[in-house]
Amino acid sequence: MPRILSLLTDTVLVHMRSPKIAHWSKRSVPRPVKNSLRIFYRFVYRTPQLSFTTTPRLERWNHKLPLVSIVIPCRNYGRYIGDAIRSIRSQTFKGCEIIVVDGSTEPSTLQVLKDLKQTGVIVLSQAPRGVSAARNAGILFSKGKYVCCLDADDTLEPTYLEKCLALLESNPGISLAYSLLKTFGDEHPLILGEHFNLRLLLEYNHVPTCAVFRGDILDAVKGFDEAMRAYEDWDFWIRVGSAGFRGRLIPEVLVNRRLHPGSLQDSADNKDRRVLIKQISEKNRELFSNPDQTVSIQRRYHNLQVPDPFLNMSLPSLYQPVKKSACLVIASGDQLRKTDPFLKILLQLKTENGFDFAVILTRTSLKSVFWEFSTQVYDLTRFLDSYCWLDFVVNVIASRRIKLVILYNSKLGYLWASEIKNRTSALLIDVLADSSREYAELGARFEGLLSRRVSLSTQSAASFGDAFGLSEEKLRAINVTAPAANCAKIFAKILREVIPERQ
Repeated sequence: MPRILSLLTDTVLVHMRSPKIAHWSKRSVPRPVKNSLRIFYRFVYRTPQLSFTTTPRLERWNHKLPLVSIVIPCRNYGRYIGDAIRSIRSQTFKGCEIIVVDGSTEPSTLQVLKDLKQTGVIVLSQAPRGVSAARNAGILFSKGKYVCCLDADDTLEPTYLEKCLALLESNPGISLAYSLLKTFGDEHPLILGEHFNLRLLLEYNHVPTCAVFRGDILDAVKGFDEAMRAYEDWDFWIRVGSAGFRGRLIPEVLVNRRLHPGSLQDSADNKDRRVLIKQISEKNRELFSNPDQTVSIQRRYHNLQVPDPFLNMSLPSLYQPVKKSACLVIASGDQLRKTDPFLKILLQLKTENGFDFAVILTRTSLKSVFWEFSTQVYDLTRFLDSYCWLDFVVNVIASRRIKLVILYNSKLGYLWASEIKNRTSALLIDVLADSSREYAELGARFEGLLSRRVSLSTQSAASFGDAFGLSEEKLRAINVTAPAANCAKIFAKILREVIPERQ
């Protein structure tokens, strides 16, 4: 049966590649048809599940060098590149260098780049020879262990680099990492992206240009093809995949792609697309003529587990500084709603009481409600393998110098409490929702590790206190039926009792 399905899809694709039909053109193939075919391809060409193999400790990276290099080709995009640079400087992870490769003739863009150079951005000037030549020049100059090629008119969400690097460092069996992207600008917004699959790459490109990849990839594929007028990234990812390198998608929208007249996405008409696709298939003739090779390549994929996964991401200087009153919230995100009273308290603490928060989610939620008040939200299920979740939590606490961890309806948070206490200097507070007797009983097992327990109901506080023998000093109550501002003041007082303001 799989062989029949494969033959059927190959027959469809032969017709899709016909010169009479523009391959995957938005003007020739209706979007519902493309989506249906992609669902079908993903069903047929599934990537196998892999087990883990333990590998030796990571090689320690020289922290005098950037861990990742951001390469940005820029030709007369001075009106956009400021947004791209600001999005990089807003990243939670700061251990990067920014390299702009300039081929501009526009005076306003030249002035913008001159100003950027004064702020520490590396600007390389060369004759305009195309985006591939610009990327290759920037990569050749770069010093990072990893490379990210960002287009000058696109932007990144604050945790993009940190999450990609955490994934790559913790699993050396993966060579490139990327996220979903959202389009903005001249068209209705779309969310695009799929899990890396070499067989699907022969049909359409589902890897964004700004994927973060290991520098050693370049030794195998020799960079971007400077003869390609467009689709050079698609050709690059096919060559990367055919060389045996593996990628992984982070299923969060962390990249913003700007669509506008003159952008590369709109630069090729249907005739150009046919020519470019033919060029790609001829360059990768062996793989296109025998797509079944992708099966044997994927069978060589492997997951690698390392003893100290965040060895190269542990220094506080690598991260965005946090406020003195920064806290880490460990929560289960699958049951939270925007109306949750504790979220209202946290929002009030941030806006009115000077607190700052990073958030660890230990269960998958479709859309995190924490994004409203924190740019540092980490849904562990989306970007890390479970073996290193605790290591990541400990690294967040230590690298941000967080002194207070708030547990909220997270069973894993309770189970991690002992390790957090042993490996960091953070104190723990347990927050109990009104109906969380299950968590109250679980927290009772780790009572000696908790500095305070807070109930979001005065009635439940009395019940929990009697049931578990907790004094009023150890178990505090907040009546969440009161205004959020009043609740926040009470909670802020409790937090400051546990951690006095640092000098």
